[in-house]
Amino acid sequence: MEIRNVLERLKLLTNDDREDLLLMLSGDAVQRLKARLCCTVEEENAHEEALCAAAAAQAAYQLPSANLQTDLRLTLTKYLKNMTALTERSLLFQNRRKEWL
Repeated sequence: MEIRNVLERLKLLTNDDREDLLLMLSGDAVQRLKARLCCTVEEENAHEEALCAAAAAQAAYQLPSANLQTDLRLTLTKYLKNMTALTERSLLFQNRRKEWL
């Protein structure tokens, strides 16, 4: 079972063009499927199409959670980059009301 075959099927299933993410998901799905597979090499070759389809379906199932992780990582990165600027800005405009108490 070739990862490239699974990748091509996954692209067709998802209409997604993020090569790196889909390649990672395809590789993970192939590894999981091969770990669970109990057959000879000849049997695996005979059922190549079905195995590729199963691996692509499993990778497509994992895609929404991978998207969520990517979105959260981008949000966290933006927040951490802006945190310094926000902290500096808040230090410039400290609340003087607490000095009155």
